[in-house]
Amino acid sequence: MNRKIAENILLLIALVLSLALIAYTIFHAITRGNWQRLEEEIVYTMYIALLFVIFIGMGLGCSEELWM
Repeated sequence: MNRKIAENILLLIALVLSLALIAYTIFHAITRGNWQRLEEEIVYTMYIALLFVIFIGMGLGCSEELWM
């Protein structure tokens, strides 16, 4: 039970970090005044954040199968 709670907390941290990365990208684009590339940067950042969450989730899912 404690392991499942720890896995959920790690996945939640990954989601929060991904959202923070997206927010930083938007803030950075606004402060630079570079509106033309904002959409492109947000899309790339969302892909990176999604991959980050997927790899964390896969790692948590595979760790139980590999070590048991």
